[in-house]
Amino acid sequence: MKSLKFLVLIVAFLLPYIAKASTNCNLISSKCELFIDSAGNLIDSKHHVEIKDIDNSGMMAGAYTINYDNQYVIVKENFTYDHLAIIIPAIWNGKNLQFNTVYSIFIDTLKSEHQIKWSGKKSKGKFIKINSKLFDIADDICHSVKNYCADTTSDNIPNNEKFISGFPSVDFYIWTGKSENPEHCFVPFNNSDVGLDIASIACRKVFSMNGTMSFTGAMGKNIPIVMILTRKNDAITGKYMYPRNSKEWINLRGRISSRNKITLDELDGKTGAVSAIFSGTIKDGYIAGSWATVDKKKTFPFRMLQQGFSSN
Repeated sequence: MKSLKFLVLIVAFLLPYIAKASTNCNLISSKCELFIDSAGNLIDSKHHVEIKDIDNSGMMAGAYTINYDNQYVIVKENFTYDHLAIIIPAIWNGKNLQFNTVYSIFIDTLKSEHQIKWSGKKSKGKFIKINSKLFDIADDICHSVKNYCADTTSDNIPNNEKFISGFPSVDFYIWTGKSENPEHCFVPFNNSDVGLDIASIACRKVFSMNGTMSFTGAMGKNIPIVMILTRKNDAITGKYMYPRNSKEWINLRGRISSRNKITLDELDGKTGAVSAIFSGTIKDGYIAGSWATVDKKKTFPFRMLQQGFSSN
């Protein structure tokens, strides 16, 4: 087993949280059931579990958790060279916390070209109980996966199989293994960002809408959108924003049909009048459709995934 070498500084205050849909639990632990306390212990308050000293790997190292619509992930980041984030979705199996998936996301900042490029890798295997050596044992899931899972770097991915994205793209493809289809995600990256907006990444497919859910997607080709929707019976309320252009939320209201067709009216912030309409459906794991102003002078296609990470 190779130990992960990329375990350095916690950067909760450096992350560009452009859309406050998810929760950084180390900043607002009172709102989270899974968080790392000031002593470095992983606390699961819902299941009365405490895992001692999980944040103990390397000098100046740190970990934290993020809550995406009741999915918790444990994150470790490294800024020694460019930017590496190790992201582990936590799963409760009725007896203990476990994981079977590790995401490794690599950020390459090309300072001379003023560009940011990113790539990712997903490793999935047997379930392992989370303990204080979490980031040392994370590679163990690779024992039941193809040989390309030997370590958590991008160096062992053949160049012809890498999926490199960069600003202004909103699409983010994560490598899942030789001859496997990549996993599609959305990330509202800014060219000026110095870190990865882990809080707004959307890698989870949508098959139904229940309660409150947060989404990231693209309008047109490369216009990122972030949306929060709450369903109650057939009625939907919510809000969305264009994170590259504005941090102002725009209110939405609409309905969902029994066939998963969604209609959302965009409301003018001053008058409350309908200014545009989202018309879409849940299909193939995406919420997708078209956005148009009420006068039909502007129209764009849109696609969204749920924020968070897939563990299947």
